[in-house]
Amino acid sequence: MNNTAAINKFVKDFSREPSRADIAFTIGLLYMDDADYADAEDWFSKSYSLDPSYSVAYYFSAFANICLDRYERAADIWDLFMKTEKCPFDFHARMRLPFKFDFEKLKRKSFSLCKNRRNLLPNDLPPVYLSALTHLFAGDVEQALSLLESMLDKEPPFKTYYMLLSEIYSRRGDVDNAIRILSLLWAKHPDFMPVPLKLAYLYDKKNDYANSAVFALKAFGLKENAQSLLLAARAFIASGRNELALEFLEGALFLDENNEEIYAELGKVAFLQGDFLSSFLFMKKLSDINSSSPYAAFYKGRIFQEWGSFREAVYYYYASLDLGLIDPEVHRLLSDSLYEIGEYEEAAYQRLVFINLSSNVIPDDVRDLSVFLEKAELFAESAAIMEKHLEERPESFKLLYLRLALLYLRLGDKDRACLVLKQAADAGISSPYSLLLGKILSNDFSSLEVLKRRISSSFEFPSGLSVGYDLSADEKEFLALSFLSLLPSEFLKV
Repeated sequence: MNNTAAINKFVKDFSREPSRADIAFTIGLLYMDDADYADAEDWFSKSYSLDPSYSVAYYFSAFANICLDRYERAADIWDLFMKTEKCPFDFHARMRLPFKFDFEKLKRKSFSLCKNRRNLLPNDLPPVYLSALTHLFAGDVEQALSLLESMLDKEPPFKTYYMLLSEIYSRRGDVDNAIRILSLLWAKHPDFMPVPLKLAYLYDKKNDYANSAVFALKAFGLKENAQSLLLAARAFIASGRNELALEFLEGALFLDENNEEIYAELGKVAFLQGDFLSSFLFMKKLSDINSSSPYAAFYKGRIFQEWGSFREAVYYYYASLDLGLIDPEVHRLLSDSLYEIGEYEEAAYQRLVFINLSSNVIPDDVRDLSVFLEKAELFAESAAIMEKHLEERPESFKLLYLRLALLYLRLGDKDRACLVLKQAADAGISSPYSLLLGKILSNDFSSLEVLKRRISSSFEFPSGLSVGYDLSADEKEFLALSFLSLLPSEFLKV
């Protein structure tokens, strides 16, 4: 629509009466109708500058700024509107305009620029909701949440309000509140399929696979869709029911044969069942659909690792990282494959990345890292890693004391080895081997007659004692040699 003639008329009127906020607003609205958002914003700002209580000028000024991609400015304008308008919740229904304005056109234009692909706008355009949405696009998540929560006791009649509020909570990691909000919507609209489907996703995120499966199947009951079957299959995989998961995945594939997530889960199930060839073929299909899928590369790496093709495994693990996969397990498996091809220093680095990313580090992880470092002849670094974890969590990592003592012995630092074993004893942590080694290092041979009977000439590890975790063959041999080298000669007579 071309409103040039009307605009010129009202501009002349405004030049005669420059204090008229309503004329300035009408000019702005005519520019808005012509999609000239910059001029519209200029006139709206003149309007509310002349009359700070003229709330409709703020309302349209915010829209103009959204159309100009000025979300922060739009959010500020909404805040001014909220302070001016006493009853913002039903403002749209009470608003009076000088001519019939196409709100649908404005809605399509202004929010086609927004970051959310879905149409989040209800028909009545409540300003509180619009303000929250604009704050969200401007990056002010806390203000958006505050505004949306303020609407909750008003029982908003539109579904997108609940979906948006739940989505914000979900992206903040507050899954429980996301579920709470969607449950309110589910109570009002039990036939609205997106709700049980989203609840299935949220429960999956919480690792509550039983509820995830329940809501996924409810969503499927409302409308046949591949995503519902996929979520149900994930829940069955998590509970170890792989055969049932496979049936659901085949059903999902029938409904959507180009869904990359389905092929990823099919590959995972085949891998868990030990069918590595089928797993590889599913991941190849996933790569054909999406050449940049990190999951396809990751599972190809796992399959080659299972097949003993460690160089190929390393290639695909690196590819999955390059494609953006963020998962500590990739670094752990990569370090194992690197170790197998003799890349000890890089293996140590990847295991260290795994430890730094993991929320629950166990002694075996640190022990493996120390083995990799020692293979790379980085003995000081290995000792430092073990010292660090023993200092932070001595009880959890107590099995490292003996290994650290042996490392210092290997480095020829008998005093440091004695100190480590004393630290273990002071902390109330010991194993039969560490006690025995401590006695030898302290030249206390009063109770070592048992070694004369237990240590054979082939340096087999004493079979009657237990260190508390499995040692490698090299470690056993070195520990036996350490015992023998430290014993007085009379104890070695057969």
